Amino acid sequence: MKAPVRAQILILAAGAIFFLVLTKSRVSLSGNEASRFGTIQALVELSTLSLDKTLYAWTPDHIDVDQEIISNKPPLLSFVGALVYFPLHHGLGLTFEKNEGAILYWLTLLLCGGSALLLYGFFFAESYRESRSLRGAVLLTIALMAGTLIPVFAVSFNNHTVAALFLFLGYRSARRQGEHAARSSFFAGLFLGLGFAVDTLSGAIFTAAFFLERGLLARNRGQMSILGMYALGALIPGLTEAVLNLIGHGHLLPAIFYCAQYKSGQNVLESGRHIFTLSFARYCFHALLGYRGLISYSPILGVGLVLGCLRIKRKPANPALSPDRTAQLASLLCIAAYLAVDPLFAYGGWSYGFRYLVPLTAVLLLPACRLFQSEARSKLKLTLVGGTIVWGSVVTALGVYQPWPCCFEGGGPIPESDHPGRNPVALNLVTAVTAANPQSDLARDLRKILSEDDILATKMLSRNLLGVDKTDQALSVLREARRNSPADPELKALIQAIRKQQDAREDTNALRQAE
Repeated sequence: MKAPVRAQILILAAGAIFFLVLTKSRVSLSGNEASRFGTIQALVELSTLSLDKTLYAWTPDHIDVDQEIISNKPPLLSFVGALVYFPLHHGLGLTFEKNEGAILYWLTLLLCGGSALLLYGFFFAESYRESRSLRGAVLLTIALMAGTLIPVFAVSFNNHTVAALFLFLGYRSARRQGEHAARSSFFAGLFLGLGFAVDTLSGAIFTAAFFLERGLLARNRGQMSILGMYALGALIPGLTEAVLNLIGHGHLLPAIFYCAQYKSGQNVLESGRHIFTLSFARYCFHALLGYRGLISYSPILGVGLVLGCLRIKRKPANPALSPDRTAQLASLLCIAAYLAVDPLFAYGGWSYGFRYLVPLTAVLLLPACRLFQSEARSKLKLTLVGGTIVWGSVVTALGVYQPWPCCFEGGGPIPESDHPGRNPVALNLVTAVTAANPQSDLARDLRKILSEDDILATKMLSRNLLGVDKTDQALSVLREARRNSPADPELKALIQAIRKQQDAREDTNALRQAE
């Protein structure tokens, strides 16, 4: 069933306006974006992968190779970004040093915002096809646009939204099992292979799961071309990613899998040692339902997850050959895998929510179409979906304000009860209020949400203010805290570091004006 074109156009227009207005033109302090932008600058301006002479050599997301630092991220997205930036640099003369804001904005808008827009359009069409309800398709697409973390990470440069698009397109292609099953299998393999190339773990699980599903389908139909075309499609991006990794650091998989071999931090291959402890159980709770929870941030995904599990339990005529069952099982495996392999219990580090699960968003949401498959209108269904959209929209809005908040990272599965970075939602709320008026009574009162220890809360808050480019406000709260605690050496160091950064920025601006 073809989706109504007018509704689809309105959805895409709303999404386009959102991204045109809210896409970021700055790099966060988390290091995630900087690692990728540094690779793009190095490739195009310096013809190298080394970040040493880029604006982003400070990023912690790197490895040391032959006395040079390179990004530890899967390289495909950065190489595509370099292809986009190449004509801007060589044709229009733009450079990161002189035009950083504009370059960051357009690369993010085109690659991440563009991926989100495509996801919105394809999801609306697929949800309408699944539910046969325009009301249901519109509501669920609004939920995807406003009540999940897709827009949060689409306004900054990262791989999560791009991976979400590819995984959903691969799943969507696998659902086409008609007379052109071999062709749809090729596209399923291609898209899931691209998902692997930009988000290794989730892409690998989905690619492997659907390889088994395609194999069973091919055997059932006696048409091995279905499996062959799937494998061919998946090999193209997979081999491309492997070649880029070999060029970068001499291994087939992304650098983060080998970080212990270099002078760098996390090594995924050495993680998963604490999964049988009580602290791990608490960590899982907060990653799914608590401070950084997949469902507490996007409750509509809880609805989809429950209905998806019921779909797995339900026994169709040939249960082994269902792409829907395969997608839901792969999603559950991804959730379990990310919980198990996160080596420092970091919840995705400096980020909003549990970002590693963002690629699963549209796949987890599609089973919610079952709510609208019956003709009967139910106030309960509309209230359920509407309530999750309202809740998710508030949480999402705070995330769009700062997708990479300075929150808890590593050191243990659960932050201490008074750790100011335990809750990114509260941290972003306090940051937004403080940015508007750092000396207001409301800002001071809300700071207690972060921690009863005012100095500890101030340190975390000031770093988050710097992350949203509110330098003056960060200095204001730090100076106030130092007046109350003059002996604290870290407060003094933070103030000095910010002043040094301001002086360097003023010198750079003066040099640009002189030129």
